[in-house]
Amino acid sequence: MTDSVVEGQSVELPGPADLVALVGLGLAIGFVLRPLARAAGRWAYPRPALRVAPLFTWRDGALLALVWIGMQLALGPLFIALDLDLEAASVAFPATVLVFGVMSATVLARVYAQPRGLASLGLRPKENGWAVLYAVFQYGGALPFLIALMVLNPLVLEHVLGLDFAPQKVGRMIAEAQGAEIPIVLVCAVVLIPLCEEFLFRGFLQNSLEGALGPRGAVALSSFFFAALHGVSAALPIFGLSLVLGHVMLHTRRLSACWAVHALHNGSTTALLFLLPDQFFEG
Repeated sequence: MTDSVVEGQSVELPGPADLVALVGLGLAIGFVLRPLARAAGRWAYPRPALRVAPLFTWRDGALLALVWIGMQLALGPLFIALDLDLEAASVAFPATVLVFGVMSATVLARVYAQPRGLASLGLRPKENGWAVLYAVFQYGGALPFLIALMVLNPLVLEHVLGLDFAPQKVGRMIAEAQGAEIPIVLVCAVVLIPLCEEFLFRGFLQNSLEGALGPRGAVALSSFFFAALHGVSAALPIFGLSLVLGHVMLHTRRLSACWAVHALHNGSTTALLFLLPDQFFEG
């Protein structure tokens, strides 16, 4: 095992032998599960849903960027004036929901009166249950690969890119949440943040890029931005998760399916951080 110093504390990283064993096991299980997951998915949702062309333009993307910048500029001084601690889960998670929520509302306002626009966002009334089942099967088949990426991520950063690996601050916030912070973290991290992120990245960004880049290009580029949003310390596993979510959106064209998998992933990760914090953070 190797050590990485993070904020004056030692974080134990898997050594080469552990890496080979864990990644090899994950890949072996993944290659067994993947065809089973694909077959189950074809049973649950046999035909890909038709794409509805989005109504968005580059101006909508620019507007969202301005909304994000404006929210960042406004909230910082406001929190300082109110003496709120952004390092506290009870503040940081609702603040994230507020920013993403305003951005999502901006997109929704753009297409609210146009049913075709709502469908392009993945807001469709029928077959959501089957779409969710399809998404769960795909996530289950990809889960061993995602775990392998989680194992690889710190060593790629340390030994390939020469960067220091630092666990995400949001993970420490979750692990250290207590009392009234716990329901706030659960509602925000498992329900609201995944909903807003899927609305913005799969509903808006991926569908908007698809016309210019094609399905695979749209999934790849939107996944790159999604991974960048979460920081370099989680880039590989987040990119992998986003590829799964992008595929689900391409096949089902339903936001409910993407949100269900994202919520399932965040819920299981949050549960592990609550129950086994010492496995993720030392000291």
